[in-house]
Amino acid sequence: MAPEHTPKRAGTAEAPKFLIHRPDRAALEALLDREGLHLAAVVIRLAWQLGLKRREIHVLQWEQVDFTASQVRLPDRQVPMEPEVQVFLQRLLTAREDATGPVVLSDRGGRQPAEPHLSYVCRKALDQAGMAEVRLLDLRYDYILRQLERHDWQYVSRVSGLEPRTLQLHFAEGWESRREPARQKDGAVDAERVRAVMEAEGFSACGAAIRLVWQLGLRQEELQQLRWSMVDYSAGLVRLPGRTVPLPACLATFLRGLRERNGDVSEFVLISDRARKPMENAFVSKMVSAALIRGDCGGTTLRDLRRDWEIRTRYEAPVLALLERQPRIRRSDVMQLLGCSGTQAREGLRRMIERGTVVRSGHNYYRTGTVVPPVQQREAVLAYLSNHAGCPRKELMNLLGVGPKECWTILRRLIDNGDIRREDGRYYANRRA
Repeated sequence: MAPEHTPKRAGTAEAPKFLIHRPDRAALEALLDREGLHLAAVVIRLAWQLGLKRREIHVLQWEQVDFTASQVRLPDRQVPMEPEVQVFLQRLLTAREDATGPVVLSDRGGRQPAEPHLSYVCRKALDQAGMAEVRLLDLRYDYILRQLERHDWQYVSRVSGLEPRTLQLHFAEGWESRREPARQKDGAVDAERVRAVMEAEGFSACGAAIRLVWQLGLRQEELQQLRWSMVDYSAGLVRLPGRTVPLPACLATFLRGLRERNGDVSEFVLISDRARKPMENAFVSKMVSAALIRGDCGGTTLRDLRRDWEIRTRYEAPVLALLERQPRIRRSDVMQLLGCSGTQAREGLRRMIERGTVVRSGHNYYRTGTVVPPVQQREAVLAYLSNHAGCPRKELMNLLGVGPKECWTILRRLIDNGDIRREDGRYYANRRA
């Protein structure tokens, strides 16, 4: 893999180069799946998914891992944990006899290895995966670049521990060209089409896999390991290694039907349709991808379905609950509710607009169906004034479903465009020639 070069000092021909060897994402994910809970997987995940330096990985203690707040607390910063790495660390903690002490322990003897040994273990695993040039430090650099693709400089500075000036010096030039396609940001999951595929597949292994990932948020390794004994219908929970997930009523009904159909052939929930045995990860992915392509959902993967579940449960659900308590919210309300940055709040709200769950009018966000969408506001006002000439602003405010200030902004725009006029505090539609 050819290294990426970022000049350390612009305009100097002989300037030293800041080299980044970015890992092959698919190969690295396959490596992590193979390594399971072994030392190499722990080291690689902490560097690649949390951006930790080697020294930070070596001294990391379980007391610093806050599962409730989904953060790893370091002396100089707090690093948010994505669901994937949080589930991994919860599984690792469950497998340990002691819930205190160092996170990184050797596979043999369960002792804390020497710090240089972490680089050796990482190097050996990456060599075997065909990434001979990628270093442990490159995994941290790749984390920083991925964060820059999603957030502003200030946020990345906070989570990486690097000064903004250092980030801009080493990562600014050319990082735009290294951006990977962000299908999730573009709303790759079409809920209606996925639901149609799911219904068409019925109780097949493919249909079960789609439901378990999209409605329960299972990762692929959890999908393979799911046993009937983990499904607690009475409590409405699925008890996975390291975490417990609420069981939606619709999925509980499906699982009861699936159990009745498959009988006691296997203790595993997901089994093949013919051999009636658990399936390999690669086969499950290909099977689901083929079904989604047939359903005109080409490009959508199991990973996309799980991320869509994350958006709905971890972001949409609390935001919509807030909108149940108050008629409108602003981006600052979401930042306070979820403890996220302004960029994250704006991106999440944009996704909700694309999914049709909220509507934006001015600087406010409303639950869909409670207000007239901005593209229809002009027609709604003109239609109402054609039958209710001379109405006060309060009536139009109730018609649009917005607040007083926002309603005034809308009406002011219509007045400036010559669509309506205001006389003695009342509004009239202007007749067009």
